[in-house]
Amino acid sequence: MSSNNKVLDVSNMDVILRGKTWTHPEDPAAKSAVHLLERNEALITWLQPRGGSVEDQIPAINVNGQYRGLSLRMQKSIWRHVRLKKGFVNLENLSQVKNDWGELICNHIFREKELHCESWFAHD
Repeated sequence: MSSNNKVLDVSNMDVILRGKTWTHPEDPAAKSAVHLLERNEALITWLQPRGGSVEDQIPAINVNGQYRGLSLRMQKSIWRHVRLKKGFVNLENLSQVKNDWGELICNHIFREKELHCESWFAHD
């Protein structure tokens, strides 16, 4: 879920997929930065607690060398373009060699979109 853009302790986490570093002078949590986050999944670093599974992964953003959690507004901006279709699986293969799996969108946003679309899926 949301970490409200707090600095995360990553000492017991593995980086599953490293995103680009935030380079803008604006704080990514600021309302004025929403347009910079929209559909910009390249900024997302996926972190997984050691010993955890894909369901435990959390998205983060690298700001000045520190990983910060994403507020709900940030999450919604980043994954605004994702539309669920029947049979949508919230996993992607991150490495053809190691067969590492990661989430396509954070579970919190996935569940919210899924609930919103549930009645639509039922009519198929």
